Amino acid sequence: MISWCENLRSQPVIAVVRARDPETAYGMARAAIAGGVQRVEIAGVPHGPTVIAALQGLAEIGAGTVLSAAQTEAAIGAGARFVFAPHWDGEVGACCRRAEVPYIPGALTPTEIWQAWQGGATAVKVFPIQTVGAAYLSWIRAVYPQIPLIPTGGVTRRNAGELLAQGAIAVGVSSDLFPTPLVQTQNWEAIAAQCRHFLESLPATTR
Repeated sequence: MISWCENLRSQPVIAVVRARDPETAYGMARAAIAGGVQRVEIAGVPHGPTVIAALQGLAEIGAGTVLSAAQTEAAIGAGARFVFAPHWDGEVGACCRRAEVPYIPGALTPTEIWQAWQGGATAVKVFPIQTVGAAYLSWIRAVYPQIPLIPTGGVTRRNAGELLAQGAIAVGVSSDLFPTPLVQTQNWEAIAAQCRHFLESLPATTR
């Protein structure tokens, strides 16, 4: 699990795919991968395990917005290599531990972050980061330097570098990689270019 966190540092961007149907989710994920993104989270997509299975071998694919043990088992069975959730759940955490799959629950307050870590989280998703800003990470890191943090919810090209500089091991990015007009028109080439530009905007030491 520690190695998973360390590996994130080589390219600290996780593309978060949210879509109303599996076909769109698949297109979004393929576009992100074509743009150079190495890790993709399929988050709350109908028939998400089907999408996860279809993307195997193309990148490191994980599941997001996982709310139950049943969803966790389905995602891992389809090949999910990491699991994100909006909050800590002991049953979800236990499923991930049994399968030796990284579990990254969401939290925001110091108490929530600490409880998730004590419960066995691989890392903690700080969500939504836009409500507290990048400086919040440095305050959390000062108190809990041992906890790997992955901010999501409002991450853009403008703040990703600062979030990483303040101690995040990676960032989860959705709308800044997948602008709604491009998704609606299925302009996958433009989305791939958007992803390339995002990666190029990061400090050279994180690429």
